[in-house]
Amino acid sequence: MKGYQDYKKPIYNLSRVIKNTKDLILIVEGEKTADTANKLFSKEGVTCITWCGGASAVSKSDWTHLYGRQVVIWPDNDDAGFKAGEKICSELRKVGVKSLHIVDKEILIKQFPEKWDLADAFPVDRNINHARDLIFNAKEKSLGIDQLSNSER
Repeated sequence: MKGYQDYKKPIYNLSRVIKNTKDLILIVEGEKTADTANKLFSKEGVTCITWCGGASAVSKSDWTHLYGRQVVIWPDNDDAGFKAGEKICSELRKVGVKSLHIVDKEILIKQFPEKWDLADAFPVDRNINHARDLIFNAKEKSLGIDQLSNSER
């Protein structure tokens, strides 16, 4: 097992990423959250994934399968989650995703309880439509690979 630590870990739900090549990729923290989010959004062309090892292990995952994909990150609603979201952005910039967005931190803090994620029950005044809006209106974090290659022409 010690040798396994020297290699990048596969992302959770990699088979869905490979199978659903046109889907938007939603990155969440934790397998339970990814499974719940897939139940909520898979019919809308969204594939939900996560990485191994929690908030501090972002750089230990193999993100290369996301090359050329549209990605949205939904961090857990706490400091560790927001830091992990920024680390994921950094890793995905190296990979060359098509587009990179992150759910608005200020809206998460304002509209959802601390530490809340998509595996939790929605608060009384929130529902799936609020989550959908946050995903599809997430803040852009960087130019995607298509935009960079178009700007060179």
